[in-house]
Amino acid sequence: MQLAQGIPITDVSRWLGHQDIGITFRTYGHLVDEAWDRALDVMQAAYQTGTTEVAAVC
Repeated sequence: MQLAQGIPITDVSRWLGHQDIGITFRTYGHLVDEAWDRALDVMQAAYQTGTTEVAAVC
């Protein structure tokens, strides 16, 4: 539920006590597929405005 709501996988991994984020990603990575879309939106907005400071798109 946390990943699906946008909580960073690094935080979830730490909370679950995983020693390696790879464990978390292999198990729950399918729940953060839309993260790529959010990252792309942020990069496109930055490119269009010519700045590195972009308001949150999500």
